[in-house]
Amino acid sequence: MRTCCADRGPGAGTDQRHRNLTAGMPACPVDLVQDDGDAPIMVVATGLDTEFHRLGRGLLARVTGGHRRQVSLGGVRWGHQERLRYQASDGLELDALLVLPVGRTRDDGPFPLITLVHGGPYDRWADELQLQWVPSAQWFAHQGFASFLPNPRGSLGRGHEVAAAVAGRVGQEEWHDIETGIDPLIARGVADPERLGIAGWSYGGFMAAWATTRTDRFKAALVGAGISDWPKQIAHGEWGGASRTAAPRGAALRTRRLSRRGALAAAA
Repeated sequence: MRTCCADRGPGAGTDQRHRNLTAGMPACPVDLVQDDGDAPIMVVATGLDTEFHRLGRGLLARVTGGHRRQVSLGGVRWGHQERLRYQASDGLELDALLVLPVGRTRDDGPFPLITLVHGGPYDRWADELQLQWVPSAQWFAHQGFASFLPNPRGSLGRGHEVAAAVAGRVGQEEWHDIETGIDPLIARGVADPERLGIAGWSYGGFMAAWATTRTDRFKAALVGAGISDWPKQIAHGEWGGASRTAAPRGAALRTRRLSRRGALAAAA
């Protein structure tokens, strides 16, 4: 669960230890782009927005509310999208998006609400047009559903400490962050408590499945490529080492037992 900048320091040829250069930052660098041979541009996720910095020279631009500048696709109308801020149960400030059905406002609620959990967990929902190949808020908006897109702890965009908070604890505090964000939407008449669903892909798929074991408030769950067995994921998955960082404590021990059983079976 490292953020992206590291420094091998003096004597890097012999000292292979890394140190985190983003500790204490309230945002997360996500990419370096070389454009004209000058110092590269650093792309930074900051909450729901995206910033562009010339490396070592400061801010170039900040993109806020990118969905409002989308070119119309053949006159297709989009559901209204708004930014949300709310507090977790322990007081941590969180951000999210709300997408309403096409042509509707909050006053037309309550709506059936689908909570969309992003992958990662080191990823985020940014304030851009929510039209993706994974379960998409704008797909649902055209079917009369509202969508809640939370960025719980573990997400990209709030700094290393928030991102690393889920290491070894997936399905714990960040699950409560997601559920806490639904409650005010119900209280304000936006969401119908009897018509709630949850969906996601990859880590979001895991969280959608996990949600059905934590509460009975969701009437449907869409699980896309979600992890259902952490020990097997660590032992045999393509990203086994990375999965070990996020996996619940105790999964590593079960993985060792699983690996021993596999070795015995292969030798038999």
